[in-house]
Amino acid sequence: MDGISTPAAGVRQIRGDQNATDAVVLAVAEARNVDPLELEPLYNVIDPDALNAIFSSAGPTHDSVELEFAMAGCQVTVRGTGEIRVALPPTEATAVADPLEN
Repeated sequence: MDGISTPAAGVRQIRGDQNATDAVVLAVAEARNVDPLELEPLYNVIDPDALNAIFSSAGPTHDSVELEFAMAGCQVTVRGTGEIRVALPPTEATAVADPLEN
């Protein structure tokens, strides 16, 4: 990583009744404010079976595991804790006004 932080557009948790691939697609769709069916297929970006195997709620917890990839122009981070972070590119993130700029 280059030390530049990109604002998170959304944080979602993988629920017990949900697999990682579904949770990722829903998180990206929410961040992009689009229907999940409008996104490119996840398998164009990452192997869905591998993603589910790594982050299966049925398996042992791997809190230290973290996987990053790009999807629909967003940076997606999936953590072993079940947390999914979706960050929009800096050009699309909401700018925060500098209070000293007046």
